[in-house]
Amino acid sequence: MFPFNLREYAALTNSPILYWLTFEVDTHKIGDKWAYEWLIVFATTPGLIAFHPQALKLIAENLPQWENPLANKNDFELFLDGAFSGIQDELRQLINQAIQNNNILYKDETTQKWTLSYE
Repeated sequence: MFPFNLREYAALTNSPILYWLTFEVDTHKIGDKWAYEWLIVFATTPGLIAFHPQALKLIAENLPQWENPLANKNDFELFLDGAFSGIQDELRQLINQAIQNNNILYKDETTQKWTLSYE
């Protein structure tokens, strides 16, 4: 399906997520941005976007616990709203399935739909 290993691609491109949400989790940041803001930019960047299941697990475990003082939502909800407007419920289900089944969540560049792959 891909001319490369999608799982390795996801692990490499998700390395900031994996690092910051594992070793710098108390900052609530990825790099120099709030985690939800960084994730919105990542998920909406043109090109192939893929989330490794371990990165999704860290996102799902941490962001819901971070209440945003400037909004009536937690950071996970802000991430879903900002990156997946109109399809938040569908993405929430795909994220859970990816975590449970060790799947990669990626945006198909042809259909522009988010889907799961074990590759």
